[in-house]
Amino acid sequence: MASGSDKDWICEASDVEKVYEMTHKRGTFLLVYKLHLSSLEKICEDQVRSALTILARKCPNLRLCFGYKKETLWFRHRSSEDIDFQVLEGVDDDHVRDDLQTYRYDSLAGPLWCARLMINSEHDEYNLDTDFPFTAKFFLGIHHSITDGTTNIIICKGFVKILNDIISGNPIDEKSQMGSFISDVETDKIVALKMRELKKDTKLLHSIESSMSDMGLGMPTLLTVYPMPTGNQDKTGNLTHVLRETSTKKFIMKCKSEGVTLHSGLTALTLATKVKLLHGNRKVENSFRLIHGHVINLRRYWEGDASEALGCHAHMPLNMSTLVPNDVTSNFWEFTRHLHKDIQHHLKEETVLYRDAYMMMNNNKDATFEDMFKPKSSGQVDIVLSNLGDVTSIIGEGGPHVKPYLLVRHTSLNFTDIMNLGLFFHTFRGRLTFSLLYNSKFILKETAQKYFNEMFLLLEDLI
Repeated sequence: MASGSDKDWICEASDVEKVYEMTHKRGTFLLVYKLHLSSLEKICEDQVRSALTILARKCPNLRLCFGYKKETLWFRHRSSEDIDFQVLEGVDDDHVRDDLQTYRYDSLAGPLWCARLMINSEHDEYNLDTDFPFTAKFFLGIHHSITDGTTNIIICKGFVKILNDIISGNPIDEKSQMGSFISDVETDKIVALKMRELKKDTKLLHSIESSMSDMGLGMPTLLTVYPMPTGNQDKTGNLTHVLRETSTKKFIMKCKSEGVTLHSGLTALTLATKVKLLHGNRKVENSFRLIHGHVINLRRYWEGDASEALGCHAHMPLNMSTLVPNDVTSNFWEFTRHLHKDIQHHLKEETVLYRDAYMMMNNNKDATFEDMFKPKSSGQVDIVLSNLGDVTSIIGEGGPHVKPYLLVRHTSLNFTDIMNLGLFFHTFRGRLTFSLLYNSKFILKETAQKYFNEMFLLLEDLI
């Protein structure tokens, strides 16, 4: 039932935003960002609490909650400024991350986000600013309906700047906003236009239909040869790797010299590593058809400047099917150039939007949300990749009191059979950071670790 004044109500949630509220209720597809901070003096709880309070005043999506109008889910402004923040002691990173990856937010009252701070008692080997000797870890947990990777980077930027201003005693304009909350309905409008195109163009419709039929033809290849876990464990496992600055620079330059993007190079690396593991487990074939998904920032398809558009603007990944030869490592860059051409083709042709339109055209109105999460023995992709690019220019290198030096990204994959393996990566302050996320229902930690290890061995060989 609707309550409050009309000005409190913002807009009806889009289909994707509604789905992420339902996944939140299941304790999955929740985002956790960990920002490592160095400081001249030990960071105080009151400083961080004040910074978060001001951050919410300046960041509109952090002031949102849900409400119902005639049984329809809407976004609305919160009636309170309270924040969910704790300083934690005596726990490790894994404990905090695991808690936030299945966190339950108060959807109808908010906040739809929370923050945790851990003060380090030991030296952090990743600290780039040795003259800033005190280090801490800042965790941001957030509901996917109000954010995506791009938005979270803007939030991190705002937090670091406000914290420096508070410590410096600088005046802060709390009315100036960091961006505008834009609902996903903006993308829905574009998808609706694509749907009209598909209805008029039979050839295009068949092309999209054919490309989608190539996906999900069986179990992810790795699961056919490596043992799956036993028992009922169903959680998100996480492995992190920070690539040295020298190796990061070499790989980026190598990709550039070979005429491919970093994203294409790392996609090829993940596929080649899978083939290497399959060979190592005595699965010998001339080639392997692997399905890889790519999280797309859909702002790229909007008209005008969308750099300050906050919210969730990433739909289901763009899945692609690639035939990977068993000797891919001996012709790696030739393979990567073909893969790069294929990825760029799909981006240019707006394939992800046409596929969204196709699914809307064939939507079964009687299907329930639970149907999406029924146990499946097939239809999963081999790996999903999420790349935020180089975030240094957005987050910045900090101010006179606090400097961020490492960012680690996580999301939860548990309680669903949709995704079994994800690789999240970005560059920050000259270093590539990778998070390998795996669904423990399907993949053993030992298998995930072996995959991760082999991937970086191959990367070093390529540079």
